[in-house]
Amino acid sequence: MADFWKISPLSRSAFSITSARQLSLAPVLSLGRSDREATEVGYEQRLRDYLGYQSLDSAARGNLEENLRSQLAQGMLPEALKQHAEDVLRFWRVIPPAASTLNRLVASIAATGRQEIFDRIAARVSQANRRALDQLLQIGEGDSQSPLAQFKEYPPEATGESILAYLERHHLLPSPSLQEIDLSGFHPHLIHHLYQLARKYDAQALKRFVPATRYALLSCFVVETQRTLLDHLIQMHDQFLTTMCRRSRHAFEERHREFRRRAKKGVETLLTAIEILLQPGNSTVPVKDVYEKIGQACLRDALADCREFQWLEEAGYQNELRARYSPLRRYLPAFLELPFQAEPGAEPLLRGIQLLREMNQGSSPTWPENVPITGIVPAGWQPALRKEDGTIDRRLWEISLALSGS
Repeated sequence: MADFWKISPLSRSAFSITSARQLSLAPVLSLGRSDREATEVGYEQRLRDYLGYQSLDSAARGNLEENLRSQLAQGMLPEALKQHAEDVLRFWRVIPPAASTLNRLVASIAATGRQEIFDRIAARVSQANRRALDQLLQIGEGDSQSPLAQFKEYPPEATGESILAYLERHHLLPSPSLQEIDLSGFHPHLIHHLYQLARKYDAQALKRFVPATRYALLSCFVVETQRTLLDHLIQMHDQFLTTMCRRSRHAFEERHREFRRRAKKGVETLLTAIEILLQPGNSTVPVKDVYEKIGQACLRDALADCREFQWLEEAGYQNELRARYSPLRRYLPAFLELPFQAEPGAEPLLRGIQLLREMNQGSSPTWPENVPITGIVPAGWQPALRKEDGTIDRRLWEISLALSGS
């Protein structure tokens, strides 16, 4: 009979009518309610007993509260507690209470559980940490906003100046006192939830919170901000390089189209001059006769256009990148001080970063002979990497380093 009730209502009606006809009985399509309430209660109790369900007594309520507290401690967000409570009661075969009762129970657990979490996080914050966190809420002399408000700002458009300013903001957080904050053992989802909660309050509102709540929120904000600031810096760096390469490519292609047209005309002029010199019987034609027929200025312009086109073909794009080196150089030394790591096989990149750090700090004033090139400079760029005297073009090498790490 249990499988019978899984079929559709229409099928149950057809089954009821067919069975009634076979038994010569009147079909029963629905059951009316009993005249006695006690009878209905009895039916419900017998169904509960048959299905193994029980009411939410004091023992089941205590177990549910303990389970919800445990889930909060493991990082479950308060917004998900009600659905979890319903799932747990269904799994335990406990009949849920009225919606208002369950809402009050979950809200009470969420409030007390959140404060317990605040107290646990605040207990890990030392006095030195608390003084450093309090400084985030203070507006310095000459500043228009607190450091907390500055850290809440989203990254601006990626330019050399904006990335450098964002790097300075990043260096404010790694103070020794703030680096000591240890939130290991707390679920990352919980830390991110409290970070988002802290973003909703300004410095004045956070000052009005009790110390445990204030320091817990600020601790999660600092820990999460250290990660997000680094992510934003990498994104801004990639965006800057993408824009730099796109503009360089566009300028190169425009110049390439112009000089391709001019070089085509120049090649025709030079070929005409060569044909004059190589005509049979004209081996003694002086060069001045060629100048008279074609024109010396015309020949020089044709040669210059062909040389320019050849130069564009070999290193035109790289030279456009060199022309945009200054904004990159403005922030690159500070950017390379970030804690970089690389996968196996990228050791040349790490050596290049360390070399440039030493160059920027002045400990290595001249280029060493073993500058890493393979794995940093693309193979197609390497012919343009050397200057006429054989030395390495530092601008192109640094641009290659920045691009290889993006």
